[in-house]
Amino acid sequence: MAISEEFSQPLQVTAGSERLTLAQRRGASIGRLLDAGAKVSLIGLFVIVLSTALKFAAEILMPMTLALILGLLLGPGIGRIEKKGVPSTLAALVVVLLLIALIYLSAYAFSLPLQSWIDRAPELWRALQVKVIEFRATFLQIQQVSESLEKVANMGDKQTPKVVLEHAGLLSSAALSAPALIGQAALFLCTLFFYLATRTQIRQGLLGLCLGRKARLTAGRVMRDVEARVSDYLVTITVINFALGVATTLLMWALGLPSPSLWGALAFVLNYAPFLGPALLTLILAGVSLVSFDTTLAAMAPPLAFVLLTFLEGNILTPMVLGHRFTINPLLVLLALAFWLWLWGPVGAFLAVPLLVIALVLMKHLLLPQVALKEEADRRAVRRYRIVRRRSKRGGGVVGRPAPAE
Repeated sequence: MAISEEFSQPLQVTAGSERLTLAQRRGASIGRLLDAGAKVSLIGLFVIVLSTALKFAAEILMPMTLALILGLLLGPGIGRIEKKGVPSTLAALVVVLLLIALIYLSAYAFSLPLQSWIDRAPELWRALQVKVIEFRATFLQIQQVSESLEKVANMGDKQTPKVVLEHAGLLSSAALSAPALIGQAALFLCTLFFYLATRTQIRQGLLGLCLGRKARLTAGRVMRDVEARVSDYLVTITVINFALGVATTLLMWALGLPSPSLWGALAFVLNYAPFLGPALLTLILAGVSLVSFDTTLAAMAPPLAFVLLTFLEGNILTPMVLGHRFTINPLLVLLALAFWLWLWGPVGAFLAVPLLVIALVLMKHLLLPQVALKEEADRRAVRRYRIVRRRSKRGGGVVGRPAPAE
């Protein structure tokens, strides 16, 4: 009996320890789930608070963000000008003045044909109503069509003074919002000027906040990559949009649509907002075509031709020019567009993709640092190859293409 008791006691201790270990594992797994849930909750609360703050301070943050994005576009050019001995303040002042002149000339050229269409808005609205009634006439009886025409005519007579009142309301609202728009424009120009003039000091100050050499190196790579990616993306998209605007102008001219240069300019500007901009211009072209052409087939040609043009641009030209470096999931683009459009309106729609590019660059450096280092090594190799190739052309030598970094 004594021997059996001696052998039974260690077995009981072992079984108890196994039960204790299982309980600890279950408790640890539950603790990890609770920690993960707490982190997700904190992130969700942070996103909600940040979105509320961004929407509340939109009048201040929106022009400043637009200026910083444009500053990232112009930053490499300012750096090249500084290397030639031009002071950064003078370079920034010249760039801002040129930008003001460009905006003024573009707005002046853009407003001339646009004003003519705005003046014809009541006439176009009545003509569009008649066109809609004509479409309905194919599905309704003659008596119903005649009654609808009479109702539309009566409504037009009754609503004539209302149109004038609404127009005056728009003018009064525009006059009330003019001081805010002037203030935002001044804030935008000041932010752009001071960023371009002090971009080197800003970078040095941000690097000085980092603790340790490794953190400073990572921050420097992030800032260089953000500026290079945003600048390359915006320059490339601007060239693509310009080509789209020229093609739209020629296409609308060939189809006989009035003011083809206006639609080309709208295509250039609105294509900065993916999906939303081309869809809006398609609706505008459809409405203008309905009141400009007599037949349905001729009226359908301009919007359908523009849809085909944007399809070719989005699926052939843009992927071919941007390549795999700027390949972004369309779902991410759509979500970013919806979020920033809800947050900051039309300006947010134009800023959605550049801000998405910045977010992806930050996530890549924080979550995939090896990929970021490899891409930076590839860019340096390509840059050295271009320098050596230019020198070899001057000297008459031949240089092979660089091998990608391992």
